[in-house]
Amino acid sequence: MATVDSLDVLAPEQRFECDSFEEALEACVGTFHYDRTEIAIDQISLDDSLILDFQGEPHLLTSQGFADICRLVKVPPKFASSIPLDLTAEILDRLKVLHQQAALVIRRGNVIVAVVDPLKWTQSRAKQRRPRYEPVSVSRLLQVVQKVWTPQADWLRIAISDSGVQVELVGEARLLEPRIGDVSGVGIAVTGSETGGPMPQARGYTLRLACTNGAAIPESFGLLRFSTDWRVKFELRLRGFQAKLQEFTVDHAVLTTTYEQLVSENLTDNLFESLHRQARYIYRHSPRPEEFADRALGVEREQRLRIVSPLRRRRADLRAGMAAPALQQSTSLLAWDVFNNITSSARREASLPRKTALERLAGDLLHVYRP
Repeated sequence: MATVDSLDVLAPEQRFECDSFEEALEACVGTFHYDRTEIAIDQISLDDSLILDFQGEPHLLTSQGFADICRLVKVPPKFASSIPLDLTAEILDRLKVLHQQAALVIRRGNVIVAVVDPLKWTQSRAKQRRPRYEPVSVSRLLQVVQKVWTPQADWLRIAISDSGVQVELVGEARLLEPRIGDVSGVGIAVTGSETGGPMPQARGYTLRLACTNGAAIPESFGLLRFSTDWRVKFELRLRGFQAKLQEFTVDHAVLTTTYEQLVSENLTDNLFESLHRQARYIYRHSPRPEEFADRALGVEREQRLRIVSPLRRRRADLRAGMAAPALQQSTSLLAWDVFNNITSSARREASLPRKTALERLAGDLLHVYRP
């Protein structure tokens, strides 16, 4: 059975990494230049090979573009990917007529990378006329970060893809050394998207210098978001984000204590199960999400079952009234080792959204051990 999952019918997402703002800005002019066109959703036409007819010309879809079309016509993308290809095209073609709404098609050359609701981020109860989708372009965001943080950074990595951008800047002025010789730098990670992903935000970021594994520090340590208040002019919001970025700091003392806890304590079974569940969700579109989650946390399947099975039995006994509330049990997994396994998986990840999600999952551990 020919399906989206079994055939190579979707265009690959483009990805580019560098350590220079100049190279990144040049890539934005060339490879990552996008056009946005607003049309009615029923103007989109797909053939049996999922080639999209747009303005009289054939276009390929990326996986994100395909998923966006599915969501706009209220079809689960996973379902649409698993049924016969001709049936997928027929369902999408039939349902688009029933959803009379506008759609913003974002394309890179002859590839559709996203199809966005023009009212994204502008939902409001206010009666005034709302503006249309207006993202911060990757090039503008890079220019803001370059202007503010270049003098403070000793280490820079920029990743651009069709999904968005992540800029990691780390300085050596403030370092963490939870173990002798195992040093991590502290800085920020700035992310954003102009293709339907999240608006720009800045988080604290730590980088293990021995292997360049990074972790995005959770919101409780510091988070800066770009304002989506459409009542304020776009340029004013952008300048406000730049001004706050200039002042953005991470509480180094609290972070130091957190890292000390991380290297001295073992995970509990409850925490391990929670991390594994979140890792499975990150890999939910992969063919073997449990296997990928095991690898991300650095455990074998049998080891995971030895941890999770007793925990589930205790919960079942508790629900049946057969036991008193059970306390969480400690595992043999050192929190520091799991933390580094997750960040190592993030560094190897080819997908920028998954990489970002894994770095934030590692950051969730920091939140747990925050004093």
